[in-house]
Amino acid sequence: FREWTKNRFGVFFGDLKKVVIEIKKEYAQYFINRKWHQSQVFTMEDNGDVILEMKVPITPDFISWIISWHDAVLVLKPSELIFEVHRTLRKALDQYEGSLM
Repeated sequence: FREWTKNRFGVFFGDLKKVVIEIKKEYAQYFINRKWHQSQVFTMEDNGDVILEMKVPITPDFISWIISWHDAVLVLKPSELIFEVHRTLRKALDQYEGSLM
């Protein structure tokens, strides 16, 4: 199971990428007390924020996980993941263009 999950974050698999995510201090305790992935490493910042580093594939389920934490996290690396999060959010917003009164 450990070998099977190494190249996954959820059900999808792919090439592993080093991901660096900043977690706002208000959410730090929740994140550091969870096992998100076997490669996770946390680093505390002086301001109380936490940096989470993992080696995971950039897949739809991982992008959805990032977006679900929209107000708690900021992707710092890689640029490929930043682009995919931005693209996914833009696509969702575009569906509602002109629908607000």
